[in-house]
Amino acid sequence: MLYFAWLSIVLNVLAGFGILIFLFLAKAISTSSSGTGNNKSSGFIVAGSIGIIIDFIIFTAAFGLTILIIVLAFKLARLIAAKTSFATQQI
Repeated sequence: MLYFAWLSIVLNVLAGFGILIFLFLAKAISTSSSGTGNNKSSGFIVAGSIGIIIDFIIFTAAFGLTILIIVLAFKLARLIAAKTSFATQQI
C-alpha cells in the first residue's frame, strides 16, 4: 500500500514537469506567431491564453486531489501497520 503512495508522488512530480514544459512551449509558440504582423492571429492567441488558464486551473485541482489521496494513503498504511502490530501482541 505504501508503494502506491510513493508511486503517486513520483508520477505527480513527473506530470508537473511535463505540464510546465507543455505550457512553456504553448506560450512560446503563441508569442512567436504574434510578431509576424498578421493581425488575424490575435484572436487565436487570446483563445490560447484562456485555454492555458483553464488547463492550469484543471491541473491544479487534479494535483490537489492527488495530493489528498497520497496523504490519505499514508494515513491508511500507518493505520494498517498499527492494527497489525496491535493484533500480533501477546498478552
